[in-house]
Amino acid sequence: MKRLLVGLLFSGIFSCAVAQSAVCLPQLKALPDTDQLLKRGEWTVEFNNLGIPVYSGLTHLNGAYTYRVTPWLALGGGAGIQYLSDIFLSAQVFARIYVEVPQWTVSPCLILDGGGGFEVGSLFPYPTANLVLGLRFRLRNQHAFTFGSALNYPFWGLPLLHVGYTF
Repeated sequence: MKRLLVGLLFSGIFSCAVAQSAVCLPQLKALPDTDQLLKRGEWTVEFNNLGIPVYSGLTHLNGAYTYRVTPWLALGGGAGIQYLSDIFLSAQVFARIYVEVPQWTVSPCLILDGGGGFEVGSLFPYPTANLVLGLRFRLRNQHAFTFGSALNYPFWGLPLLHVGYTF
């Protein structure tokens, strides 16, 4: 009987010692900061098209670099080429405002570009603007795929299909 009581005493003491150790205590870990999750600068390649196979259409090919000012806002600039059938070919330079929800894997995004373009064969620049509403799908290594709808000035009446890849 004494052995049983001594055994229970030692097992009780051992249980209390283990229960008070740091190994068994629940620990709260801080969530990672959004600023640390997102890299600051990003390169983007974009393609905008009418999406109508019969019509050779209005095509944009843009390259942009953005810098994250806050987790949800990025500012930057870029350059692109604009092509409309055999009628219109131009080069453009623009500034960009990019807004998104950074914590979500699939997040809504808004892209607003404003700048100027030069049509081939013309000496005078013209203003350009591009508005994109879409979804950003996060991939591995902080790469992302953007899919949405775009409106472009000077061609406001033609809604465009926007596809972009950020690396």
